[in-house]
Parts: sequence; structure tokens; C-alpha cells
Amino acid sequence: MKKGKEKHKRNMKEKVKTANNLSIVIIGKDKEEFLEECIDECLKLSSSIVYLDLESMDGSVATAEKKGVKTAKRGQSLDNLCISQWILFLRPDERPAPRPDLRLDSIYSQNSVKGYSLLIEKNIEPDVLDAFQWLKMNEQYRDMGEAANISTIEARLVHRDHFAKFVKFMMSQSKEDIFSFSSKMLPGLRVLPCRRRATRKEKDDHLRDIDIQIKYLKGEISCSPKKDEGMPELGDEYIIFSVLTKKDVGRYYKGLAMGFGSERMYMTLLHYLGQFGRFQEARDFFEAWQKKWGFFDTSNPFKIAGILYANLFDIDRAVFCFEKYRTSCSDENLKEILSLLGKVYLLQGKKGEALSCLKRALESDYDKFNDIIVQAVDCDEWKPATLSVCMIARDEATTIGRALESVFGIADEIIVVDTGSTDDTKKIIRKFNARVIDIPWENDFSKARNIGLREAKCDYILCLDADEFIDPRDRIKLALTKQILPVKQDIAFLVSVEEEDEDEETAVMLRLPKINKPGYPVRLFPAREAICFEGRVFESVEASLAKEGISIKPNEIFKITHSKSDRKFRNQRKEAAVRNTYDSISDPETALRGALFFLKIDQPQEALVWLQKAELENPLIVAKIISLYSMIGKTENLGNIIDKTLEQFPDSMEMILAKAELSFVERKYENVCKILRNRMEAIKSTMEREGIAKACYLLGMALMETGDQEEGVQFLIEAREEDTWNSRYKIGGIYALVKGGEFEGAIGAVADIMRDENIDLSMTINDFADMGILFSKLGRHFISENRAEAASLCGRIVDFIIKNNMTRKSEIEKMTNFLNRTNESVEVSANA
Repeated sequence: MKKGKEKHKRNMKEKVKTANNLSIVIIGKDKEEFLEECIDECLKLSSSIVYLDLESMDGSVATAEKKGVKTAKRGQSLDNLCISQWILFLRPDERPAPRPDLRLDSIYSQNSVKGYSLLIEKNIEPDVLDAFQWLKMNEQYRDMGEAANISTIEARLVHRDHFAKFVKFMMSQSKEDIFSFSSKMLPGLRVLPCRRRATRKEKDDHLRDIDIQIKYLKGEISCSPKKDEGMPELGDEYIIFSVLTKKDVGRYYKGLAMGFGSERMYMTLLHYLGQFGRFQEARDFFEAWQKKWGFFDTSNPFKIAGILYANLFDIDRAVFCFEKYRTSCSDENLKEILSLLGKVYLLQGKKGEALSCLKRALESDYDKFNDIIVQAVDCDEWKPATLSVCMIARDEATTIGRALESVFGIADEIIVVDTGSTDDTKKIIRKFNARVIDIPWENDFSKARNIGLREAKCDYILCLDADEFIDPRDRIKLALTKQILPVKQDIAFLVSVEEEDEDEETAVMLRLPKINKPGYPVRLFPAREAICFEGRVFESVEASLAKEGISIKPNEIFKITHSKSDRKFRNQRKEAAVRNTYDSISDPETALRGALFFLKIDQPQEALVWLQKAELENPLIVAKIISLYSMIGKTENLGNIIDKTLEQFPDSMEMILAKAELSFVERKYENVCKILRNRMEAIKSTMEREGIAKACYLLGMALMETGDQEEGVQFLIEAREEDTWNSRYKIGGIYALVKGGEFEGAIGAVADIMRDENIDLSMTINDFADMGILFSKLGRHFISENRAEAASLCGRIVDFIIKNNMTRKSEIEKMTNFLNRTNESVEVSANA
């Protein structure tokens, strides 16, 4: 009992001492929903609290006064507020979080210390999604919560001597108000974000949410943006931008069962599902909808139902739906339905009906494809072409089923040459009534493919790889292509091969551009005995087509999609075949394809050997290759390639920039300045933003390394402005911040990079040794990613921290132990 009383007395003395020595100043505006929690947490540390309001429009001042806190406004003198010897600065949406063992009295006697830096944790709001909240009326993102948080180090606990300067800086947050200040880390006190409390208005709004959502579901109110919001493309008239998930489809079924919904609403759903090839889901919902309602308000649902049935090759039902819609559609929409009917009649084998509809549609100049079909079909010699699908395979059980299913029912025969499968590949092939031809694998792709070609019995051959397929949206296009292939069999076709985009629906929702560019190989050609593939690897039929006098034209109707499944395994298997052909290749174009293959599988040294055989006649391609090698630090023999290309293209800004980049990687910074300084104006007037950003970055870094830090920083800022999201320029900016002593900004920028690259390097920054360890770990990450330049910059940052900031023996020992323990491979100079 006696011990308890003594402990209580000690705690009371501690509180009195803290109250006399610590004041807390909260500075901000319009944060009423956080301020009460901030004050409550501050009262646990001190009773001397001041709220400095920066012209709030909400009830912040009233909240502070209600809590018994002294208040002041912008411009008001603070001399009469009884500020203590030490001041902790906070914002209204922050709260102090001391460790239980923290003894603040131990710092008050440190007269030589000007202030302390604290770890500040900040919430990052989901502002990226805010731009796409077109259903703003029911505020669907309101309760989304925190998307992420970052940690920074900021001086917040300062001696009274610096009070006025810190108040000015906290109010303005301007670089002009930053002053020279030396602080120590105080690891026992963190600053955390406040937990937002719902206002009365928000609670009332939440009670109305259910009623609002039911009105949406019934179709009583529209989800469209208002006219003055400037987003008409997101309205009901542009229904392809509606955003749904599989979970949403289930809710539509629930609404249908309960009698909710409108015709427009369910049409939106069907359009959305059809847009992404989810035809079976859409058909199932249409049939459930038709069964539930019994009839529709208009004939519009039959049009989209016809499209769904056509894509599922239920042609009879497609014709029925289109004819149903046709009986009541307006003259304005007649051209579209005639075009659709003409195509399905053609697939149904009714040439006369098809031509009748398509010719009428031509009168209104609707869909240029109609003209192509009419020209091909409207002659006595016309007959639909037959189609063989040929592929080679070995151990393709994970992908070949999708490939075969995508052409099943369209191809007249499927031939698979199996080169030694030991898994279920052949079992899957036979499920689709395909022929299997077994041969041994001899590291010769052409030989294997040609065996399949010789067995083909149809008019035309479509070549697929086992990890390729025809997208559900392209199946009907392939079927229509069969109808218009030249009867004379005198044309071969280039076919677009696009990478599968598993996040396509999200990309469309956010209207992001396509990143992957398709290739256009010859994949569809007449079945003639003389046509064959050539080349043990990177095989093609172009040479034999030329000998036969067969022209090559682009196919603009359907595409092939390349799956991302098992890509690593497939490349490893192909690697041996490619290597075996090196000595026999003299064709520069094939050598370039070999180089690009090894670049793709992350073997740049091997690729460089193949580049020696290639004729790089396009300076853009050369510049990209040089840039790639420079980024990963592989610069051997690049100078010869650059000089050779510059002889042909002396005015190519891309090659000039590539030369500067090579000099930069080789640390010839004076050369970089010499190459770029007088050309920046020309670069900015002729190159795209990507090139301008690179030039600014290279020149900025080179200037910093040659001693011109002020001008160098300006160019680095320009690089960030031109290409904001490029991590290379972010790391360059961090290097500049560290060299300029702006460590707090550098830590914040590191947090951005870690979030962008999904790096988990959780650690507390207590001193400069910890900062050095952080950059060492970041550098190791970049080494694992084969990004030599980024790793090198991290190493230079570590070097700079060791040389210029680590003065205490304990810090040096901590950093040394870490480097020794982990055998750190980030570049750090030996004499650091």
C-alpha cells in the first residue's frame, strides 16, 4: 500500500514537471472531426495546450474552446499564451503516441540540443479513386477507409528559442520559411493520424443510404452524372463504362427475383457483360429476366440477346431475336439490325437473305465490314472456305484446352503435332476430336510445324501456339473470316497477336491506355504443298509465300490472344533451341530476334552477343537497347554500336541521348554535360516527354556530380515534372535531397517508392545509421531486380551518410555490423 502511494506521488510530480516544461501547439484549419481526439491525447502529456486556427470555416475553434484549450488566430500575438521551455507542434488530425517508458524530463536538461525529430505517420487518402466516383450521389467510396500510410521524420519538438520560426513554418509549409536547424531523433514519441469520427450529418446520411440504394435498384433515380459535371460519357447513354463485378451480377439476380429493376438497368448489365466476352453469363441473365417478366416494355432487349446468341453460335435463336427486334425498331436503328441479321444469315448458310440485308445496310454506309462481305460473297464462284488449325505441343496440359476450345466448332479440322508430351496433353487434345501426330523433338520448330501442314486437308491453315487462343469476342469474327477468304487461295494474312490482359475490366473502368503492343506475324495462309516454315527457331512462312507469288495482307477482323500462363517454363524450354542455332545464323533480322528473345528472358549478356550479328538500322530501336543495357549496368561494346549508328544517323536525338546515357553509367559526367548542355533546347522542341525527362535527369545528375548542385537540382525537378511516376527520377530526387541535407523529404520520397514498388522494409528510423540501413536494404531490392543504376544510387547515398552524418561511435558500429552481417553488396566506397 505504501509503495502504491509513493508511485502515485512520483507520477504526480512527473505530470507537474511535464506541464511546466512542455507546451503543445496545434496548428491547422477545418479539421473539426479530428480535433477533439487530438486534444484528448495531448492532455495526457501536458495541460498547456494552444490551438492556433488558420481561418477555419467549420467549428474547430468552438471545439477547442469547449475542451478548455487556449485559442489564437492567424496574425494574433502569442506572447501571452505562457509557452513553456519546450514546444511540441502538431496538426489537428494528428495525435501524440508516447511509449510507456518515455521520460520527457530527461530531455529538458539538454541545453545543447535545439530540438528533436519524431517519426510522423500519415494517412494517404484514396484520392486516385476519387476521380472515378461517377456514382457520387450515393457516395459509395465514403466508408472505404485508409488506402495506405507513410512514415516521415520531421522536427516537431523544439526549444522555446525557435518557437517563432517554427510557428511561421508550420503555418506556411513553404520552403522559404525553412531555416537551418539541427535536431536529434527521439524514438520514444511518435505522431499518429487521428481516427476520424462520423459527424451527425454523416450518421443521418448513412440511415438514408438503404432507401437511396433501393431507389437506384428500382430505377426510380438515375446513376448518371449531372449535366453540369462534364462527364456525359459516364451516363446511361454510354453504358459500356458501367462498372460491375461478379458480386454485382448476383445482386442483379436478387433484385430481379424481388421485382426490382428497370429495362434500362438490365440492358446496362447485358451490355457490360457482352463487352468483356462474358456471353454465357449475359445469356443466362437474359433468359432469367425474360422468364420473370414475361414481356418487355420495348423490343430493345431482343437486340442485345441476338448479339449474345450469335457470339455463342446459337444462330437460330440469334435470328429469332433479331427479327423480333426488327419488327418494331425505328428507321434510325434499322441499318444496325440489318447488318447484324446479314452476318448471322451468312453463318446460317442463307446466302440470299444475307446479301439482301447487307446490301440494304450498305445504303446507309453502316459498318465497312459489310462491303467486304458483299464483295466476297456476291459472285457465282463463292463458297465458304474450310479451315485447318495446326499447332505443335509438348506438355501443354495447362493451356492447350483453352486454345482448342476457342476454335472448336469453327475449324473444320484441328491437327496437333506432339513432340513428346508426358502429361495429359494428348488426352485433352482428343476431347476436341483433334488429330494427334507424335514425333520426336529435334530442336527444330519448322520441321515440327511443317509435318502438321502436310497433313492439313482444308483450304486455309491457321497456325496457333498451344498457349494462344481466340478470345470469345473474336470467335464469331473468325467464323465470318472463313466466309470471305479468297476462293483463289492467293493471299496470306498477318494476324494481330496480343498479350492477354487479365485486368482489362479495371483498365476500361479507369480508361487506362493499352500498354502491350501486338505483333503481326503471318498466321493464316492457303494450304499449298510448297508453303512451309523455314528456320530452326523464329520460324516463318514468308520466304515460301514469296516463291509462290502469294501476297501478304493484314487481317483486320479477328485477333489471336497470347496467354500469360507458364511463360517462364515455355521460355526456358525454347532457350536451348535458340542457343543451338547461333553458329548457323547469318541473317541479321533473325539475329535481332534472337537478341530480343534473350532480353525478354532477362539474359542481357547473351543478347549482346546476338546483337553483334544484327543490323540495327532503326536508331529508335538502338537507343532503346542502349538504354536497357545502361540501366542494368552492362555497357561492354555499347560504345561501338552507338558510334556505328551515329555515323548513319548523326542528327538522331535518340542516339545522342543514348550516348549521354552510356557516359552517365560509366561515370563520365563531364562528357554527359558536354553532350547535353547545348542540346537541351533542341531536345525539348523535338522529343516526347519521355525523352525530355531522361535528358533532364541525366544532365541534372551529371551537374550534381561535377559540383553544380543548384542547377542540377533544377534539371532533376524538370525530369520529375515531365515523367512524374518514373521511379528512376524519384530515386535521383532522393539522392539530391540527401546531398542537400533534406533528410526528412528523402524519407518521405522513399516511402513513396516503397509503396509504388510493393516493397516491405518496415523499420523505425532512430538515427542516421538506421537511415543508412534503410537505403542499403532498398539497394539490395534493386539488385535483385537487376536495376544496377538504382542500386548504385542507393550505395552512393549510404556512402554520403557514412562520410558526412555518422559522428557517434554507436551509429558507426551499428552500420558496420549490419553491412558485415548481411554481406551487403550495395556499392559503398572502401574508405567510407
